Amino acid sequence: MDSRLHDEPSNVVADRGEVQVSGPNGVAMSLTADAAEETGGRLIEAAGEARKQLAMQVMKKSSLANNDQRRGGAPIIKHDQDS
Repeated sequence: MDSRLHDEPSNVVADRGEVQVSGPNGVAMSLTADAAEETGGRLIEAAGEARKQLAMQVMKKSSLANNDQRRGGAPIIKHDQDS
């Protein structure tokens, strides 16, 4: 399996009752309509999960940066909203 991360979407076409997928680095496959539909749903689900994972990574990095500031890094400025 090609383990490199690709940021280019694949090309997808229907031809003679098959769904043909071609992507970066010569990735190519033909699927039945049913297999393509199921794969499409799985891709959408996995993309949503990947976005959640990325958001969690950003939140963790932000939290770590805030902790570093509290330990002597740049000061944290809080604004009193009651004034």
